[in-house]
Amino acid sequence: MTDNDSAAEQTPETRGRHRLDSRMKRRRVLIGGVVVLTSAFGAIGYGHPPRSTPYTEEDWTNVDADIAPFQRSKTPAERAAWRFIEDEGDGLELAAVHPVAVLGPVLGPDDPPSLRLIRGMLAGDLAICPPFGSSWVDVRDVADCTCAP
Repeated sequence: MTDNDSAAEQTPETRGRHRLDSRMKRRRVLIGGVVVLTSAFGAIGYGHPPRSTPYTEEDWTNVDADIAPFQRSKTPAERAAWRFIEDEGDGLELAAVHPVAVLGPVLGPDDPPSLRLIRGMLAGDLAICPPFGSSWVDVRDVADCTCAP
């Protein structure tokens, strides 16, 4: 991060991304010159009217809109990664993947709220089924598209 980064961009995600960016640059030979960033739909899909067209590299979440902090934090974190590649990447390329809610098998004893909600709906343990729409992706599919074979 630089002194020019705004306070809004100095989030834990951005600081973590900066540390990762520095490591990517030092290890560019090991990763073949392409960095795949697993970002989140929150970086591009919030704070503007609904749409039916695909998102492109021109689309970003409107961080000035009334959106949750998690989604708001994803935009400056990813923008920091793109700036790093542009300013200091030394030939590295960046590809970003923007999954929606990621669900799937957990690696440890964690019991995340998203899985508890779905388990409760499927088991009939909830008094109601909340009227909401969502898109989900399997964590194994995210891993498949971001890891070299």
